[in-house]
Amino acid sequence: MKDKKDIIILGISFTSTAEAAIVKNGKVVCAIAEERLNRIKNWFGIPKLSVEWVLKEAGLSTDDIDFVTTHDGTEPFVSRKPIFDKMAELISASKEIDGTKKEAQLKILWDKYDHVTKVINERHEEYIKEIEGFGRPVKKVDHHLAHATGAYFTSGWDECYVLTADGWGADASSGLFKCEDGKIERVAHSSIIDSLGYFYGSVTKYLGFTPHKHEGKVLGLAGHGDPKRLAPFFRKMVGFDKANKTFRGFMENGFYVPLHDNPYLADALKGEKREDVAAGAQRVLEEVVLEYIQELVPAPSKLCLAGGIFANVLLNQKILALPNIAEVFIYPNMGDGGLAVGSALYHYSKENSLKPYQIDNVYWGPEYTDEEIKEEIEKYNLKYEKLPNIEEVVARLLAEGNVVARFNGKMEYGPRALGNRSVLFKPDDASVNDWLNKKLKRTEFMPFAPVTLREQASEYYELFKNIERPATFMTTTLSCTTKMKEMSPGVVHIDGTARPQLVTKEQNPSYYSIIENFYKITGNPTLINTSFNMHEEPIVCSPDDALRAFVAAELPYLAIGNFLVKK
Repeated sequence: MKDKKDIIILGISFTSTAEAAIVKNGKVVCAIAEERLNRIKNWFGIPKLSVEWVLKEAGLSTDDIDFVTTHDGTEPFVSRKPIFDKMAELISASKEIDGTKKEAQLKILWDKYDHVTKVINERHEEYIKEIEGFGRPVKKVDHHLAHATGAYFTSGWDECYVLTADGWGADASSGLFKCEDGKIERVAHSSIIDSLGYFYGSVTKYLGFTPHKHEGKVLGLAGHGDPKRLAPFFRKMVGFDKANKTFRGFMENGFYVPLHDNPYLADALKGEKREDVAAGAQRVLEEVVLEYIQELVPAPSKLCLAGGIFANVLLNQKILALPNIAEVFIYPNMGDGGLAVGSALYHYSKENSLKPYQIDNVYWGPEYTDEEIKEEIEKYNLKYEKLPNIEEVVARLLAEGNVVARFNGKMEYGPRALGNRSVLFKPDDASVNDWLNKKLKRTEFMPFAPVTLREQASEYYELFKNIERPATFMTTTLSCTTKMKEMSPGVVHIDGTARPQLVTKEQNPSYYSIIENFYKITGNPTLINTSFNMHEEPIVCSPDDALRAFVAAELPYLAIGNFLVKK
């Protein structure tokens, strides 16, 4: 039930990762991804289970909702047709490709136009009708504006820029926004043809992985390759158009297409090492984005990042180091799932005064009582005990070399496990990436991520500027010191970086206590933190999810609430 003065918004996203959120008076109350409830990774559509959960969690009915918001309205951007016409002219006039390839590129171009038009006019409208079925007024906001709004209003910065970039949404694949005094102005954008998301996704697909899922595998593989070998080839595919303030996909060169299925890569890259392909693509992605930011964002500026491209943590580290950028905040749910919160915040700010505020954690999901947890444990006929000092016991088990899965408190919002749905292990075993991934039935090229006590971080990472915000949410890599490499080889990548979570007592007291007690025992303030899930499954959400994964992975210990479960 709401107070008459409250303004309550239900935000919904329906692409890539469908999610729902409740925003009350401009602040996020709760948020969840549908995949965590229906257990289908990257599920998209109308998140009916998520809507049901956020309403229940907030103690609301649909009658309490003032309006529903969602994304992919097209008002801020120009018509798509002239952009496609211009690209068709460039292809037709190209001297780089012959007549047969010109015909092929033109067919791909117009097939893309038909697909986009159909999606926006049919699928999106079908989804909007479903959203209207919740019985409240529906407000639509542009895709990239929703990305930008979510990042801006949770950054805590009154004045900054926001850069968004992904595959595509509505009429764009990227946007640059200037933000001041609660207002957001678009200053540049890239068309849906000129997509860095589809460029990187096509390399992901070529390497045998699944776009929208496995781009992180390409990033991990890149560390093992030579970026110089194939960077010249990938520069023929994408670049930065300074005159038009846009990213560019060079279809007229005959190698780039705005699709994940790129028919030209197999022949062009025949005989090349997979590691070199990944390294070259990663290098060019970095070059293009860095050039764009250096040219279009004035110094010294604070910069927010959102959109799927900025799940690329090595790219984010390079952006952090740019001389014209004072500080960086990467929205913790940078992909399309974040549009639920972003669209809600936009429409609240449009109708009411809202100043940006800083979020210090994103524990916005479900939590469970000890009674609920105990009931689920007993269904599995496992040995367990309730412990008043479970953090100390977990720290000791970890110090002794045991793997401990942890399920506690509210589930994290976004793709990163931030301690409440994590698998923990000591970081001094360089072989852990192989054997623990096998237990979890994963195939990963990146090492596991570390979690480190914030006050000890300067001894273990090369810190620069203000990295607290990105490192709070595990949205950037940092270069490791010699001490880190020696003490925690299990979390250091081949390129000398790691993707840390720096945790404080205020953010998560129980999680912090485990690491602090481990530090007292071992002298190492770092643990391995990997997401608690089996391969190709979403991160666990409920006690039953946790117990099923615990049994399937044959792990020795599960710390669930105040209970320690043993094999």
